Amino acid sequence: MPNLTLLGPFPPPFGGVALHLVRLREALVSLGVDVVGASMSRMSASFTGVHRVGWREALPGMPLHMHTDEGNARATVALTGLWRVGGRRYGLTFHSFRMRDDLRHLDTRLALACKRARLVIAISNDVKQALIDRLGLGDETITVIPSALPISQWELNQPLPDIPQAWMDAKIRVIANAGRVVRYENADLYGIDLLLQAFKSINNPDASLLVVLGTVVDDSLAAELFALAQADPRIHIVTQVHSPLTPVTRMSHVVVRPTRTEGGESLTLSEARELGVWAVGSDAVQRPAGTVLFQNNNAEHLAQVLAEVMSRTSMPTPVVGNAGVVDEMVMAYRKAGLLPA
Repeated sequence: MPNLTLLGPFPPPFGGVALHLVRLREALVSLGVDVVGASMSRMSASFTGVHRVGWREALPGMPLHMHTDEGNARATVALTGLWRVGGRRYGLTFHSFRMRDDLRHLDTRLALACKRARLVIAISNDVKQALIDRLGLGDETITVIPSALPISQWELNQPLPDIPQAWMDAKIRVIANAGRVVRYENADLYGIDLLLQAFKSINNPDASLLVVLGTVVDDSLAAELFALAQADPRIHIVTQVHSPLTPVTRMSHVVVRPTRTEGGESLTLSEARELGVWAVGSDAVQRPAGTVLFQNNNAEHLAQVLAEVMSRTSMPTPVVGNAGVVDEMVMAYRKAGLLPA
């Protein structure tokens, strides 16, 4: 029997948490940990050792590490309740913990789920503080481990997805992605609207912008984004990309992460740094070293930063960040009794 089950949204879609799970599983296997994956979403048949969530996740069995966030509170409460009844050991990683008034009624049960967990991980100090403030957890009960792991071999070996030829032919290629098209506090959470406004104001015919949209939660927001991009032939918005963006990032010049808020540094930006691509991000949260920052929610400043970065004649030196994170994770598993010592 395997040593550990990883439970979370294995791709598709290819959001940050999904790719974190792919990278974590591959890295654990490379260290000799016998680990299987359980998907909380539909998953690609190309993943071996990953199955759909079913009765195995509800019954006693091998230790389990669940990856969750504030929006997944209902499933977290329900599943951990079943594991408690069955005496199953589990750990939780929170990839974000934003305020959701509609889910506040679950806070007491979510706090109990965390207190019964063998291990609680937050991907950043901000997420840790949010868990402490809202759930009343003790500082010493939460371990901070970044989620931006080095790129997996599986991603590096994937073919280039179907993207516009006009973007591939451009002299300066800029890319951004949004795992979900969704509003948070009445604004585009991923800041794609800011990026479109900024890019349209830059008069550079050699530059082209590719925006990859994931799950559309808010149809009206998606319509607004397509309307913003309209009439500028340099801008390309694509959806339904059923493969990782690593091959596309590798041929980019600039990767932009204009999020208004998020749980951690951003896997997208750390990937750009690892591939030797310029990384531009909002200063909403801490970013990977070497990221060029712009003022959060400021399209004019983003345009200035983008224009300056696009004018650079050389690319940055590739930097692999968080290389020791998986070793740190294994140590945390062992300390918590989720893996044998």
